Amino acid sequence: HAESDLLNDPPTTRLVPIKGIAMVNKEGFWDELFTADDEHFACPTRDPDAYAIRLRGDGYYPAIPSGHCILIEPNAVVGPGNRVLVRTHKGRSFIRELLWANDAEYAFQSITSGNERTTTAKSLVEYMHRIRSVFDAET
Repeated sequence: HAESDLLNDPPTTRLVPIKGIAMVNKEGFWDELFTADDEHFACPTRDPDAYAIRLRGDGYYPAIPSGHCILIEPNAVVGPGNRVLVRTHKGRSFIRELLWANDAEYAFQSITSGNERTTTAKSLVEYMHRIRSVFDAET
């Protein structure tokens, strides 16, 4: 499924797997996912490989309350202004807003009220996936 096709396809409601539970620290990072007991929830998405992660902790409050899930579309095009899930080669994960990218680095902004900006070398990033939305999948 080509990336450009994802922009043209209408969203389809499908069962999206919750890949795991992230225990987010106060700085907004996590290093591993804990088992999510084969949970799924129905949501509209264009990406056949969409997945979700449940976040625990207050590292992203109030933008993402503890217990809520992020819907991730790994095949979606990522651009400035998008919220993204970033995974480094050292195994650290975090959520930020992408500000810009060039050949060597990414610039991110915090999604919390601190508005902290950081720059990360592209060589340190294993992957960056687009976050499509936030869901309260516990209700």
